Amino acid sequence: MDWMKRAVEVPELFSSQARAFEQCVVAGPLIFVSGQGGWVRGVGLVSPELAPQVRQTFANIRAALQAAGADLQDLVSMTVYLTDPRYMEPFIETRREILTDNFPSSTMIAVDKLYAPDMLVEISAIAVRSS
Repeated sequence: MDWMKRAVEVPELFSSQARAFEQCVVAGPLIFVSGQGGWVRGVGLVSPELAPQVRQTFANIRAALQAAGADLQDLVSMTVYLTDPRYMEPFIETRREILTDNFPSSTMIAVDKLYAPDMLVEISAIAVRSS
């Protein structure tokens, strides 16, 4: 297979060019979304609380997927980073509000800290375009 790799511009997300990575890359039918958090471009972190950060994180993932011609139902894998293992159950509860069926595979990792001091969750994702 000779797949072309291309970056996808996602206007809703902060520019990652200065940091030498892409927010979203398409390779054949696969879509790779770089780690997203509860950030709103031009505003900052949506809240210091977990649930709003999780919702915004999924909104950012959805924006990247939609820019690449997919949506959340096309997710096949996620890697979730949480700053406290006690956030696992509240994270899962909030994720169930967003992903109601056809769940992707998922790995959850507890870390000491993320990019910003108040950032509680980060998710990287892989999706497959159905068309």
